[in-house]
Amino acid sequence: MQFEEKCDYTFHYEKGFEVKKDEDISPHLKLCIKDIVKREGFTNFKITVKVIPTDGGNYLARLFEINIYGTTKSGFNNLDIFVKHIVPDEMITIISITDAYKKEVYAYTELLKIYDKLQTDAKVPHKERFKIVKSYEESSSEFIILENMNKNGYSTLNRLEPISYDFARLSVEQMAKFHALSFVLQREQPEYYDRKIKCQKHCFTFDDEWNKFIENFIQISMQCLDDEMKHKVEKIIPVVLKKYPEYHLKTDTEGTIEEVILIDYQLIQYGCPINDFFYFIFGATDREFRRAHLEDLKNIYHDSLTKFLKYFDMDVNLYFSRKTFDRLYKERLDYGLLLAVWFLPILLVDGEDIPDFSKQPAKDMQFKTDKRLKGRLEGVVHDYMEWGYL
Repeated sequence: MQFEEKCDYTFHYEKGFEVKKDEDISPHLKLCIKDIVKREGFTNFKITVKVIPTDGGNYLARLFEINIYGTTKSGFNNLDIFVKHIVPDEMITIISITDAYKKEVYAYTELLKIYDKLQTDAKVPHKERFKIVKSYEESSSEFIILENMNKNGYSTLNRLEPISYDFARLSVEQMAKFHALSFVLQREQPEYYDRKIKCQKHCFTFDDEWNKFIENFIQISMQCLDDEMKHKVEKIIPVVLKKYPEYHLKTDTEGTIEEVILIDYQLIQYGCPINDFFYFIFGATDREFRRAHLEDLKNIYHDSLTKFLKYFDMDVNLYFSRKTFDRLYKERLDYGLLLAVWFLPILLVDGEDIPDFSKQPAKDMQFKTDKRLKGRLEGVVHDYMEWGYL
Protein backbone atom coordinates (compact mmCIF):
# COMPACT_ATOMS: atom_id res chain seq x y z
CA MET A 1 0.00 0.00 0.00
CA GLN A 2 1.33 3.43 -0.92
CA PHE A 3 2.09 5.97 1.81
CA GLU A 4 -0.56 8.42 0.66
CA GLU A 5 -3.28 5.79 0.87
CA LYS A 6 -2.74 5.25 4.58
CA CYS A 7 -2.62 8.88 5.68
CA ASP A 8 -5.24 11.52 6.48
CA TYR A 9 -4.05 15.03 5.61
CA THR A 10 -7.03 16.83 7.13
CA PHE A 11 -6.04 19.94 9.09
CA HIS A 12 -8.05 20.04 12.31
CA TYR A 13 -8.38 23.42 14.03
CA GLU A 14 -8.29 23.29 17.82
CA LYS A 15 -11.61 24.15 19.42
CA GLY A 16 -11.82 27.90 19.95
CA PHE A 17 -9.22 28.61 17.26
CA GLU A 18 -11.31 28.13 14.13
CA VAL A 19 -10.88 30.71 11.37
CA LYS A 20 -12.87 32.06 8.48
CA LYS A 21 -12.36 30.27 5.18
CA ASP A 22 -10.39 33.18 3.67
CA GLU A 23 -8.06 33.15 6.70
CA ASP A 24 -7.36 29.43 6.50
CA ILE A 25 -3.88 28.03 5.98
CA SER A 26 -2.88 28.51 2.35
CA PRO A 27 -2.84 25.53 -0.04
CA HIS A 28 0.90 26.03 -0.53
CA LEU A 29 1.55 25.78 3.22
CA LYS A 30 -0.60 22.65 3.44
CA LEU A 31 1.48 21.02 0.70
CA CYS A 32 4.67 21.92 2.58
CA ILE A 33 3.33 20.42 5.81
CA LYS A 34 2.53 17.26 3.85
CA ASP A 35 6.13 17.16 2.62
CA ILE A 36 7.37 17.44 6.20
CA VAL A 37 5.04 14.63 7.26
CA LYS A 38 6.44 12.38 4.51
CA ARG A 39 10.05 13.26 5.29
CA GLU A 40 9.55 12.49 8.99
CA GLY A 41 8.14 9.08 8.05
CA PHE A 42 4.69 9.34 9.62
CA THR A 43 2.35 6.49 8.68
CA ASN A 44 -0.66 7.23 10.90
CA PHE A 45 -1.11 10.73 12.27
CA LYS A 46 -3.34 13.70 13.01
CA ILE A 47 -2.61 17.32 12.14
CA THR A 48 -3.99 20.01 14.44
CA VAL A 49 -3.79 23.77 13.96
CA LYS A 50 -3.93 26.56 16.50
CA VAL A 51 -4.18 30.20 15.47
CA ILE A 52 -2.01 32.42 17.65
CA PRO A 53 -3.32 35.96 18.29
CA THR A 54 -0.56 38.50 17.66
CA ASP A 55 -1.99 40.94 20.25
CA GLY A 56 0.22 43.77 19.03
CA GLY A 57 3.38 41.71 19.10
CA ASN A 58 3.56 41.12 15.35
CA TYR A 59 2.27 43.15 12.41
CA LEU A 60 3.79 41.32 9.43
CA ALA A 61 2.40 37.83 9.97
CA ARG A 62 -0.44 35.53 10.83
CA LEU A 63 0.83 33.01 13.35
CA PHE A 64 0.02 29.31 13.60
CA GLU A 65 1.04 26.41 15.78
CA ILE A 66 0.80 23.11 13.93
CA ASN A 67 1.09 19.79 15.71
CA ILE A 68 1.64 16.48 13.95
CA TYR A 69 1.40 13.43 16.16
CA GLY A 70 1.15 9.76 15.31
CA THR A 71 3.30 6.78 14.47
CA THR A 72 6.33 6.14 12.30
CA LYS A 73 8.21 2.90 11.68
CA SER A 74 10.29 3.78 14.74
CA GLY A 75 7.26 4.33 16.98
CA PHE A 76 5.30 7.31 18.26
CA ASN A 77 6.39 10.79 17.17
CA ASN A 78 5.15 14.27 18.06
CA LEU A 79 6.21 17.20 15.88
CA ASP A 80 5.50 20.80 16.92
CA ILE A 81 5.80 23.49 14.26
CA PHE A 82 5.49 27.27 14.38
CA VAL A 83 4.53 29.21 11.24
CA LYS A 84 4.77 32.90 10.40
CA HIS A 85 2.52 33.49 7.39
CA ILE A 86 2.74 36.70 5.37
CA VAL A 87 -0.17 39.14 5.68
CA PRO A 88 -1.80 40.86 2.69
CA ASP A 89 0.36 43.83 1.78
CA GLU A 90 -1.76 45.88 -0.60
CA MET A 91 -2.01 48.74 1.92
CA ILE A 92 1.52 48.43 3.29
CA THR A 93 3.84 50.82 1.47
CA ILE A 94 6.41 51.79 4.10
CA ILE A 95 8.03 48.34 4.10
CA SER A 96 8.40 45.54 1.59
CA ILE A 97 6.99 42.55 3.45
CA THR A 98 8.11 40.22 0.68
CA ASP A 99 11.69 41.43 1.11
CA ALA A 100 11.38 41.01 4.87
CA TYR A 101 10.36 37.37 4.43
CA LYS A 102 13.12 36.79 1.89
CA LYS A 103 15.60 38.14 4.43
CA GLU A 104 14.37 35.73 7.08
CA VAL A 105 14.39 32.77 4.70
CA TYR A 106 17.98 33.66 3.80
CA ALA A 107 18.88 33.90 7.48
CA TYR A 108 17.44 30.51 8.40
CA THR A 109 18.25 28.49 5.29
CA GLU A 110 21.72 29.87 4.62
CA LEU A 111 23.31 32.36 6.98
CA LEU A 112 22.56 30.66 10.28
CA LYS A 113 23.71 27.33 8.89
CA ILE A 114 27.03 28.95 8.07
CA TYR A 115 27.17 30.40 11.57
CA ASP A 116 26.42 26.99 13.04
CA LYS A 117 29.27 25.41 11.07
CA LEU A 118 31.66 28.18 12.07
CA GLN A 119 30.88 27.44 15.72
CA THR A 120 31.29 23.70 15.18
CA ASP A 121 34.63 24.13 13.41
CA ALA A 122 35.85 26.36 16.25
CA LYS A 123 34.64 23.80 18.82
CA VAL A 124 32.56 26.38 20.69
CA PRO A 125 31.04 24.56 23.71
CA HIS A 126 27.31 23.92 23.35
CA LYS A 127 26.38 26.14 26.30
CA GLU A 128 28.45 29.01 24.92
CA ARG A 129 27.08 28.95 21.38
CA PHE A 130 24.88 31.46 19.65
CA LYS A 131 21.48 29.74 19.88
CA ILE A 132 19.70 28.89 16.63
CA VAL A 133 16.13 27.69 16.18
CA LYS A 134 15.58 24.76 13.85
CA SER A 135 13.97 25.80 10.57
CA TYR A 136 12.42 23.82 7.74
CA GLU A 137 13.60 23.95 4.14
CA GLU A 138 10.03 24.52 2.98
CA SER A 139 10.17 28.12 4.28
CA SER A 140 9.55 30.66 1.55
CA SER A 141 8.74 34.31 0.90
CA GLU A 142 5.15 33.38 1.82
CA PHE A 143 5.81 31.77 5.21
CA ILE A 144 8.54 30.79 7.65
CA ILE A 145 8.35 27.31 9.21
CA LEU A 146 10.22 26.80 12.49
CA GLU A 147 10.40 24.43 15.41
CA ASN A 148 7.83 25.52 17.99
CA MET A 149 10.03 26.62 20.88
CA ASN A 150 7.01 27.16 23.14
CA LYS A 151 6.85 23.38 23.42
CA ASN A 152 10.47 23.32 24.61
CA GLY A 153 9.92 25.54 27.63
CA TYR A 154 10.33 28.91 25.93
CA SER A 155 7.82 31.74 26.00
CA THR A 156 7.53 35.40 25.01
CA LEU A 157 7.36 38.27 27.44
CA ASN A 158 4.49 40.68 27.96
CA ARG A 159 5.30 43.46 25.48
CA LEU A 160 3.73 46.08 27.80
CA GLU A 161 6.06 45.40 30.71
CA PRO A 162 9.74 46.38 30.95
CA ILE A 163 12.07 43.39 30.71
CA SER A 164 13.84 41.84 33.68
CA TYR A 165 17.58 42.08 34.23
CA ASP A 166 18.07 38.36 33.61
CA PHE A 167 16.30 38.57 30.26
CA ALA A 168 18.29 41.66 29.30
CA ARG A 169 21.61 40.10 30.26
CA LEU A 170 21.01 36.91 28.30
CA SER A 171 19.62 38.83 25.31
CA VAL A 172 22.62 41.14 25.15
CA GLU A 173 24.96 38.14 25.34
CA GLN A 174 23.21 36.55 22.35
CA MET A 175 23.26 39.85 20.46
CA ALA A 176 27.01 40.12 20.98
CA LYS A 177 27.56 36.56 19.72
CA PHE A 178 25.47 37.24 16.63
CA HIS A 179 27.57 40.33 15.89
CA ALA A 180 30.76 38.41 16.60
CA LEU A 181 29.83 35.77 14.03
CA SER A 182 29.51 38.48 11.39
CA PHE A 183 33.12 39.47 12.10
CA VAL A 184 34.15 35.81 11.90
CA LEU A 185 32.34 35.40 8.58
CA GLN A 186 34.01 38.53 7.23
CA ARG A 187 37.43 37.08 8.08
CA GLU A 188 36.76 33.48 6.98
CA GLN A 189 34.73 34.13 3.83
CA PRO A 190 35.44 37.72 2.69
CA GLU A 191 34.12 37.21 -0.87
CA TYR A 192 30.84 35.75 0.43
CA TYR A 193 30.60 38.53 3.02
CA ASP A 194 30.98 41.23 0.38
CA ARG A 195 28.52 39.52 -1.96
CA LYS A 196 25.77 38.48 0.48
CA ILE A 197 26.09 40.53 3.69
CA LYS A 198 27.03 44.01 2.51
CA CYS A 199 24.00 44.01 0.20
CA GLN A 200 21.57 43.55 3.10
CA LYS A 201 19.66 46.83 3.05
CA HIS A 202 16.60 48.12 4.91
CA CYS A 203 13.19 46.71 3.93
CA PHE A 204 11.72 50.14 4.64
CA THR A 205 10.85 52.49 1.79
CA PHE A 206 12.11 55.94 2.65
CA ASP A 207 9.75 58.11 0.62
CA ASP A 208 6.95 60.61 1.23
CA GLU A 209 4.72 57.87 2.64
CA TRP A 210 7.44 56.99 5.14
CA ASN A 211 7.80 60.62 6.17
CA LYS A 212 4.04 60.89 6.73
CA PHE A 213 4.06 57.65 8.74
CA ILE A 214 6.85 58.97 10.95
CA GLU A 215 5.12 62.34 11.40
CA ASN A 216 1.92 60.56 12.39
CA PHE A 217 3.61 58.40 15.00
CA ILE A 218 5.62 61.32 16.36
CA GLN A 219 2.36 63.19 16.95
CA ILE A 220 0.94 60.18 18.79
CA SER A 221 4.02 60.22 21.01
CA MET A 222 3.86 63.97 21.58
CA GLN A 223 0.37 63.63 23.06
CA CYS A 224 1.98 61.84 26.01
CA LEU A 225 4.42 64.64 26.85
CA ASP A 226 3.92 67.96 28.61
CA ASP A 227 4.60 71.18 26.71
CA GLU A 228 8.20 71.57 27.89
CA MET A 229 9.17 68.02 26.93
CA LYS A 230 7.27 68.24 23.67
CA HIS A 231 9.09 71.45 22.73
CA LYS A 232 12.51 69.91 23.48
CA VAL A 233 11.83 66.77 21.45
CA GLU A 234 10.27 68.58 18.49
CA LYS A 235 13.26 70.93 18.39
CA ILE A 236 15.89 68.18 18.23
CA ILE A 237 14.15 65.72 15.87
CA PRO A 238 14.94 67.66 12.64
CA VAL A 239 18.59 67.90 13.72
CA VAL A 240 18.83 64.17 14.38
CA LEU A 241 17.04 63.31 11.13
CA LYS A 242 19.71 65.16 9.16
CA LYS A 243 22.29 63.03 10.95
CA TYR A 244 20.54 59.75 10.07
CA PRO A 245 18.95 60.08 6.63
CA GLU A 246 17.92 56.92 6.14
CA TYR A 247 14.03 37.39 22.10
CA HIS A 248 11.99 34.16 23.17
CA LEU A 249 13.12 33.03 26.52
CA LYS A 250 13.32 29.75 28.44
CA THR A 251 12.53 29.49 32.17
CA ASP A 252 13.00 26.84 34.82
CA THR A 253 10.18 25.56 37.01
CA GLU A 254 10.50 28.54 39.37
CA GLY A 255 10.22 31.10 36.58
CA THR A 256 13.91 32.11 36.51
CA ILE A 257 15.06 32.94 32.99
CA GLU A 258 17.68 30.39 31.91
CA GLU A 259 18.15 31.01 28.22
CA VAL A 260 17.23 33.43 25.45
CA ILE A 261 17.06 32.62 21.75
CA LEU A 262 16.69 35.08 18.86
CA ILE A 263 13.98 34.19 16.34
CA ASP A 264 13.09 37.23 14.23
CA TYR A 265 15.46 38.12 11.37
CA GLN A 266 13.09 39.97 9.04
CA LEU A 267 14.82 43.32 9.51
CA ILE A 268 18.46 42.23 9.42
CA GLN A 269 20.69 44.67 7.58
CA TYR A 270 24.31 45.59 7.08
CA GLY A 271 24.98 48.38 9.54
CA CYS A 272 26.45 49.55 12.82
CA PRO A 273 26.23 46.97 15.65
CA ILE A 274 25.38 49.67 18.18
CA ASN A 275 22.00 50.20 16.49
CA ASP A 276 20.78 46.77 17.64
CA PHE A 277 21.75 47.67 21.19
CA PHE A 278 19.69 50.87 21.01
CA TYR A 279 16.65 49.09 19.52
CA PHE A 280 16.75 46.67 22.42
CA ILE A 281 17.37 49.19 25.21
CA PHE A 282 14.86 51.84 24.20
CA GLY A 283 12.21 49.43 23.01
CA ALA A 284 12.20 47.13 26.02
CA THR A 285 13.32 49.02 29.14
CA ASP A 286 12.11 51.90 31.29
CA ARG A 287 14.00 54.72 33.01
CA GLU A 288 14.29 52.87 36.32
CA PHE A 289 15.81 49.85 34.61
CA ARG A 290 18.27 51.95 32.60
CA ARG A 291 19.44 53.83 35.69
CA ALA A 292 20.12 50.54 37.44
CA HIS A 293 21.52 48.40 34.63
CA LEU A 294 22.45 50.30 31.45
CA GLU A 295 26.17 50.60 32.20
CA ASP A 296 26.27 46.96 33.27
CA LEU A 297 24.64 45.85 30.01
CA LYS A 298 27.16 47.83 28.00
CA ASN A 299 29.93 45.94 29.81
CA ILE A 300 28.16 42.60 29.31
CA TYR A 301 27.80 43.25 25.58
CA HIS A 302 31.45 44.01 24.99
CA ASP A 303 32.75 41.38 27.39
CA SER A 304 30.61 38.75 25.63
CA LEU A 305 31.85 39.92 22.23
CA THR A 306 35.45 39.73 23.45
CA LYS A 307 35.08 36.28 24.98
CA PHE A 308 33.22 34.78 22.03
CA LEU A 309 35.73 36.01 19.45
CA LYS A 310 38.49 34.23 21.38
CA TYR A 311 37.00 30.88 20.34
CA PHE A 312 37.98 31.89 16.80
CA ASP A 313 41.42 33.23 17.83
CA MET A 314 40.30 36.76 17.07
CA ASP A 315 41.28 39.88 18.99
CA VAL A 316 38.25 42.11 19.56
CA ASN A 317 40.47 45.20 19.33
CA LEU A 318 40.99 44.51 15.63
CA TYR A 319 37.25 44.44 14.94
CA PHE A 320 35.20 46.34 17.51
CA SER A 321 37.30 47.61 20.38
CA ARG A 322 35.78 48.95 23.58
CA LYS A 323 37.09 52.37 22.61
CA THR A 324 35.23 52.17 19.30
CA PHE A 325 32.09 50.89 21.03
CA ASP A 326 32.12 53.77 23.51
CA ARG A 327 32.76 56.35 20.78
CA LEU A 328 29.91 55.09 18.60
CA TYR A 329 27.64 54.80 21.60
CA LYS A 330 28.16 58.46 22.43
CA GLU A 331 28.01 59.65 18.80
CA ARG A 332 24.84 57.72 17.96
CA LEU A 333 22.95 57.80 21.27
CA ASP A 334 20.49 60.34 19.88
CA TYR A 335 19.33 57.59 17.51
CA GLY A 336 17.76 55.89 20.52
CA LEU A 337 15.55 58.95 21.09
CA LEU A 338 14.25 58.69 17.53
CA LEU A 339 13.52 55.00 17.98
CA ALA A 340 11.55 55.64 21.15
CA VAL A 341 9.48 58.46 19.66
CA TRP A 342 8.81 56.55 16.44
CA PHE A 343 8.14 53.04 17.64
CA LEU A 344 7.08 53.01 21.30
CA PRO A 345 3.49 53.92 20.35
CA ILE A 346 3.12 50.81 18.22
CA LEU A 347 5.03 48.64 20.69
CA LEU A 348 2.75 49.80 23.50
CA VAL A 349 -0.53 49.88 21.63
CA ASP A 350 -3.67 49.16 23.63
CA GLY A 351 -4.55 45.48 23.35
CA GLU A 352 -8.16 46.36 22.54
CA ASP A 353 -7.26 48.63 19.61
CA ILE A 354 -4.57 46.81 17.61
CA PRO A 355 -4.09 48.53 14.23
CA ASP A 356 -4.15 46.44 11.06
CA PHE A 357 -1.41 47.57 8.68
CA SER A 358 -2.92 45.46 5.91
CA LYS A 359 -6.18 47.44 5.97
CA GLN A 360 -5.15 51.03 6.65
CA PRO A 361 -2.16 53.15 5.58
CA ALA A 362 0.26 53.71 8.46
CA LYS A 363 0.29 57.45 7.78
CA ASP A 364 -3.41 57.65 8.62
CA MET A 365 -3.54 55.34 11.61
CA GLN A 366 -5.08 56.46 14.86
CA PHE A 367 -5.21 54.02 17.74
CA LYS A 368 -5.28 53.89 21.51
CA THR A 369 -2.03 53.38 23.32
CA ASP A 370 -1.55 51.67 26.64
CA LYS A 371 -1.41 53.99 29.66
CA ARG A 372 2.19 52.87 30.26
CA LEU A 373 3.37 54.69 27.11
CA LYS A 374 3.30 58.07 28.89
CA GLY A 375 5.69 56.94 31.64
CA ARG A 376 8.01 55.16 29.21
CA LEU A 377 8.29 58.16 26.90
CA GLU A 378 8.72 60.62 29.75
CA GLY A 379 11.48 58.38 31.10
CA VAL A 380 13.32 58.47 27.77
CA VAL A 381 13.05 62.26 27.55
CA HIS A 382 14.28 62.64 31.15
CA ASP A 383 17.26 60.43 30.32
CA TYR A 384 18.23 62.50 27.29
CA MET A 385 17.88 65.70 29.28
CA GLU A 386 20.13 64.20 31.95
CA TRP A 387 22.64 63.00 29.35
CA GLY A 388 22.86 66.48 27.81
CA TYR A 389 21.14 65.78 24.48
CA LEU A 390 18.03 67.90 25.19
